[in-house]
Amino acid sequence: MVVLSSDVLMRRFYEKKYSSRISWSKNGFIAYPAQGDDRSQKLFLTYLECIDGRTWQLAPAKQFDVFSSSEEQPSQTPTAGGVVAVTSNSTKNTEITLVSWGPIATDLAVSDSAGNMVILVSGVRKNDLTQFGVQHPFTMSSLNELEIVYTDFPSKKLQPDVTASTQNEVIGFKWLNSDKPIIANTPAVRVETTHDTPVSSGAAAPLGAAHNDSAGHAYSYGVHQYKPHGAMHPLPSKQACVGVRKNGEFCLWHQGEHGLDYHRVSTFLDPHETDYFSLCEIGLQRDGSIVVVGFSPLSQCIRIYSVSIQWGYFVNAAIQQQKNQAYNTPDDQKVPPKLAVKRLFKRNISTVFPHKLVPGSKSSTENLGIDLQQLVHIYLVPPSFNSNTELEVFLGFENISSSKSHSTLLRFQLTEKEASNLHSAFITMGERRGVVPPAPMSANGLETKKSGSFSASSPTGSEAKTFDLVYKQSLRFNESILGFTSLNLDMLIAITFANGEVKMFNRSPLKQINNMYADPKLQSSNTALLPSSISSLFDAGFEFPKLDFRPRAMCISPNLCCFVALSRSSNKLYLECLEGKAFNADTKPRPGLLLSIAASCALRHSSACFTSTSTEDLVATIQQELVRAAKSVSKEYSQALLVSILQESHRAINFSLDFSKEQVDRLLGSPPLQRLLNLQLALGTTFDWQRTKSGKVAWALLNLRLCAFGMMITLRSVYHHMNKLSKRGSSVDLYNDAKWRSENVLSSLGVIRWCMDYILYLNQQIVELCQVFKDVDQTPTSPDPLEALKSYVALPLILGKVPRSLLLYSMATMKRLNDFVQKCIEKIESSNGAPSVGVSANSIKSVEDALFFAPTTSTQANKNNKSFAIDPLNTPTALPTVEAFYRLREILNNSPVPLDGFEKFLTEADTALRNLRIDKSTSLAIEQQLVCQGHVPKPFVEPIKKLLSVYSQSLLNEVDHVELYFYNFDWLMLDSPDQTTISTEDPVVLSITNETLANEGYATLFKPISPSGDMVDSLRKTICYPPGDPNITSAPVVERKCVRCGAVSSLMETTHLSNVGISLWSLAFQRNCLCGSFWVNI
Repeated sequence: MVVLSSDVLMRRFYEKKYSSRISWSKNGFIAYPAQGDDRSQKLFLTYLECIDGRTWQLAPAKQFDVFSSSEEQPSQTPTAGGVVAVTSNSTKNTEITLVSWGPIATDLAVSDSAGNMVILVSGVRKNDLTQFGVQHPFTMSSLNELEIVYTDFPSKKLQPDVTASTQNEVIGFKWLNSDKPIIANTPAVRVETTHDTPVSSGAAAPLGAAHNDSAGHAYSYGVHQYKPHGAMHPLPSKQACVGVRKNGEFCLWHQGEHGLDYHRVSTFLDPHETDYFSLCEIGLQRDGSIVVVGFSPLSQCIRIYSVSIQWGYFVNAAIQQQKNQAYNTPDDQKVPPKLAVKRLFKRNISTVFPHKLVPGSKSSTENLGIDLQQLVHIYLVPPSFNSNTELEVFLGFENISSSKSHSTLLRFQLTEKEASNLHSAFITMGERRGVVPPAPMSANGLETKKSGSFSASSPTGSEAKTFDLVYKQSLRFNESILGFTSLNLDMLIAITFANGEVKMFNRSPLKQINNMYADPKLQSSNTALLPSSISSLFDAGFEFPKLDFRPRAMCISPNLCCFVALSRSSNKLYLECLEGKAFNADTKPRPGLLLSIAASCALRHSSACFTSTSTEDLVATIQQELVRAAKSVSKEYSQALLVSILQESHRAINFSLDFSKEQVDRLLGSPPLQRLLNLQLALGTTFDWQRTKSGKVAWALLNLRLCAFGMMITLRSVYHHMNKLSKRGSSVDLYNDAKWRSENVLSSLGVIRWCMDYILYLNQQIVELCQVFKDVDQTPTSPDPLEALKSYVALPLILGKVPRSLLLYSMATMKRLNDFVQKCIEKIESSNGAPSVGVSANSIKSVEDALFFAPTTSTQANKNNKSFAIDPLNTPTALPTVEAFYRLREILNNSPVPLDGFEKFLTEADTALRNLRIDKSTSLAIEQQLVCQGHVPKPFVEPIKKLLSVYSQSLLNEVDHVELYFYNFDWLMLDSPDQTTISTEDPVVLSITNETLANEGYATLFKPISPSGDMVDSLRKTICYPPGDPNITSAPVVERKCVRCGAVSSLMETTHLSNVGISLWSLAFQRNCLCGSFWVNI
């Protein structure tokens, strides 16, 4: 045998040791530990961010000291990273060995080589419970904040009697699934279309961008819902995870009924064993059990266990909380969970895998001589939603005879069968006579050997079951395996290698995914080439690039679009996105590729929507492919690809823009609409946050949807509050009640102001269009009317059903909110015994004088308020309502456009446009052109002329043209020149984080954008100020930004609102930006 050099041994040691130390959550956050000289318990957190509207990179990593060294007893001390660090004498000279995000992507488990376990939660901030009025220990915050909610140190009871702390290291770990239904996509299936059976939506529709490229085909999409498998916490909102230490201790960490705290339950898998584990993996079965597969290096044995959880009082708590969410189990009834362990079998690795695994086979991959290979990996892949799949065990071997790595991956399936009705006495007799080779016995099982498999049976009579580990397949690679991950709901498998290569496999059957567009036999043909089914971007000619260095660890994004790699020499992460390999500058795209790429991107986008997964990696990959298409083919092809992706995304998610009047409420709470607009906004944004016409339409709709939602929630809150007072029978309006209503109304003033300015912006463009068409009619050689309409973004925002419906809904809600406040004022007037004088300009002026120019005596105050029935200074309970009334009317009354007249015009236009005689398929295509592209189709030219004629006759003379002409709309970010060109010079995705470029990008977010020269909170539409300004002490300060759209906002409501227990609409956006992406603290 060849003796390996020390550097080769060290290289392979670290390739295994660091293979699972990067975790990428479905929220888009990447956690990984420090290494080298900085390895002392430091955790890094980063994410994919857009820094200037076009360029993507990993954000500068934020550091957290999760563990720190100390000779003192375990304690908690604050650190600079924003997280509480755990100090313990057992953390000295240790390093982080485990990092894993939970299924809901907010809980993060971290463990070190001493076995210390810490669980952190992202998106929360600890409160100071000593402050007055603070009742809850945590407050919602941005997702790049972490707080420790649980710490666990190794059990003092060690089995076997080992004192080394390394025997407590957690080497097997698994988060349990949440007890919630899973909505999963089925692969997109290619279908034929004819003239008689065309598709009505998508890129392959008759008016779709990829219709001429589809060759008479389209893709159909489907979803199904299924229940997750394995052990699950009985409370759907709570999390649990399990782990196995080297010493064989099996631990369950679970949350309680309420709160974020975790608790531990543990047992030893095999108390009678004196051997430790070097490898261990945990899998989940359909029957709710947990399977543990471990390898003991001293005895060279594989041991497999089944663990079941008896959840104790949580079972009844789950039933009770369906009736009452606040139900809390009494302390005397809290029976903690229990663990039941059963050993399925144990066998020496040399007897399990003979030289010829399958006798008589001629396949070189099945006759593997592995006598000079050692077991270095164990992977478990749980059953998928396909009922034909079972738990699969993958054993990875690597050669020990040469410096060059060779890996063999053997695939087994763990099956369960009924045992024969042979009495246990006969089995024992057979053992004594040597029929079955002797093997170590457990209290639960008896081991037997079969050809091509090994199994164990429980001698319990006719009800006993046999567990078979049946050999299925083997794969061999000329490189060391770095990692193995099941993705896409366990339907795809990704294998990463130590040379920086990534290979993707379909699970059933286990076969490597190859680029069909790179097949030399097909490249010479010009016929259309479309995959029969699409599951990922790999089916449309995309491949992962190979790194030019040997990484220490790699991790693939949840959408299978990117991967990150950890360098060996530093703590830098390298980012790589999928690259299209179906065409280049020398090889033109095949017919059908346009539709294939659009369908693969649309499928991944819809899957992310159904599973609540962030799509930053997908957007970056699409933008990179659009630039590559513009550079290699043409900018027209790139534009067609962009439109095809948007159209096909609507089809894949089954969302129609052809809305009826009765469905407007659904627009406010529609996640698909927000996701689609988010995608459209990102693909329509370029350098310095400039936008194309399509991007402007998406930006306007996202903001209009936000405003409508904010006003609707405010209106419902105040009406609900008044109903509660009415039921309570209270006739006296208390100060807190008035303050509560006032704060709710004041919280929506920003979005009302945005909505008003948006209305004025549309009117300004309509007034200009009236003059344009007047000039066109008077010019003998008039140009094409469509050319004159291209620069006006207001037209698709009025002609489109969705934006027009949202605008009408917003205007109606504004009027109802104003009417509500006015009725409150009238109620206060009547309760004071004064007749209602109505709402006049003198009334508003008197309130203004009373609020902002308060006199020194009440006599002077009464003189100033003769025209108003309320004396705000002598009626303290009326002050909050009067203030809200004044500030609301100030916005609504100072409009250069009569709101009632414009609302009437829009209502009549809505009726006329909906009555156009257009078939359903064409109507949907037109709506997609208006909303997705901002393009006005030719059939709308005549209706536009009629609408402008009606506007000129009914509204034009009532508009204050001078004020409207000079009105500043810059803060709406809709009035800049349309970006029509695609830059192909600079890269879209940066492999290494450029902190200088990131800081420059942050600076562009803080430029003044309001008419007064101030910053505007993108969420609340109120004035805010950049961070670090020493002159600002109490005003709201920008504390966070969106990772995608460049929006900025302050963090907490309590920074600029009174502490009266306000329930505000903006709390729904505490973690998510208005575009649907995530906030991060700056």
